[in-house]
Amino acid sequence: MKVMKPRSPALAYSSPRKTNERFLPPSVPLIHPAFRVSHRFSRRNEWEELPVYAMAVDMRRPRLVGQVILPSTRHAFLRITTLAPYAHVQLLPRSPGSLRKAVDGSLRITLRPQEIKTLKFDRDPGFCLHLISRPPRLAKSPASNPQLLRFRPGVHSVPGGVLRLESGQTLHLDPGAVLRARLECKGVENVTIRGLGIIDLLPNCPRDPSDEQAPKEQALSIKNSRNIRVEGLTFRNPSHYGILLGQSRDVHISNVSIFTHCKWGDGIDSMSCSDLRVEHSFIRTSDDCLAVYADRWAFKGNVRRHHYHHCTLWADVAHPVMIGVHGKQTSPGRVLEDLRLEHLTVLRHCEPHPMYQGCLAINPGDLNTVRNVHFSNIRIEDPEAPRLLDLRVLFNPDFNPVPGKAIEKIRFHNLDFRGNPRIPSVFEGHDRQRRVRDVRVHSLRINGKLQKELQKLQLNDWAETPVVS
Repeated sequence: MKVMKPRSPALAYSSPRKTNERFLPPSVPLIHPAFRVSHRFSRRNEWEELPVYAMAVDMRRPRLVGQVILPSTRHAFLRITTLAPYAHVQLLPRSPGSLRKAVDGSLRITLRPQEIKTLKFDRDPGFCLHLISRPPRLAKSPASNPQLLRFRPGVHSVPGGVLRLESGQTLHLDPGAVLRARLECKGVENVTIRGLGIIDLLPNCPRDPSDEQAPKEQALSIKNSRNIRVEGLTFRNPSHYGILLGQSRDVHISNVSIFTHCKWGDGIDSMSCSDLRVEHSFIRTSDDCLAVYADRWAFKGNVRRHHYHHCTLWADVAHPVMIGVHGKQTSPGRVLEDLRLEHLTVLRHCEPHPMYQGCLAINPGDLNTVRNVHFSNIRIEDPEAPRLLDLRVLFNPDFNPVPGKAIEKIRFHNLDFRGNPRIPSVFEGHDRQRRVRDVRVHSLRINGKLQKELQKLQLNDWAETPVVS
């Protein structure tokens, strides 16, 4: 086992200045200066303080939000204070009676095992505290062995800024460990990446999050690999995707957090991958939270058997879910099939561009066929979300030399939308040969009311009217 000692024990920096600019301040703290959070498991226990880490969000107006990770298998009582004044606070997802204000002015909530909650102050998405419970087993390092690389609490770096993992290796970050390096799995198998530490790339980001010339670096890339397990870590502000998956299979991602604030800052992007599972994770991004593609760049192949469940998605830009844009571009194209998305909570979908609006989007281009996709138990709590569903066989000249081929056998079950969509859902084929077929929507509720139809549905001649029940 190789144990890494910290480069510096300092985990707190000076407070950032308040800003309404589109740049972050030159020095960004690791610990959020505005929040204090403590926890206990019963009234007999003393309060114990938890670190509140600062995460940058929203490329259009970059600001810092807080994240707290609590390792626990028990219900925990949290005490929250904020040094910044506020007039209103909201607990998301909504849970009446779960938030109260104590006589000392602090806020009190109960956090259950593997639960994800957000406090949003003054209805401001940039003034938020994200509270996340994770399994305590992830805090414990595996037994010592030659293939274990462990980082203890503190701030660490590696030569060249990239840690390349080898087959059979386990990487573990203790709670309080901060690794300022990109992770790469390339052509490897049987790798585990785990712990409750942070992969921190925010110091590498350009001050202007829209800078097209700045290097684009993923926090974790998994390329041409198999049997990879990723669990527990927080990926803090890479300048590109949080996790890139390319032409890999048997990948399991669980209990991770991803925050981005730069342009093209997707959360988890998979390209030509099969047998992928993503669960119990929080993803807040400045581009698509979850994106599923076929061929792109060097990655080639069909897409099969993805399962996403019990995730919370917050898209400050673009889509919470996007399926199908990129593919082979030459006949016969690619197939993306057997995808399941279950028990997802969408807390934000903020996108002004009409081409990219839709909480749940299936937009095959490049001769892709998307079929056998099941959405179930989806909760959307964003009153400003512009559109609920976007199913289009697409030709987007910015990305697609040729249009997609088909959307078929799509199922939506138990959708709960709390909001007022300004734009109707859209179901559109591209032409007579490129159609939308066999879509069923069962148990759709908007603001608690069961819907018998998709109101004001935007439907063209090459899309079948969905069956709504």
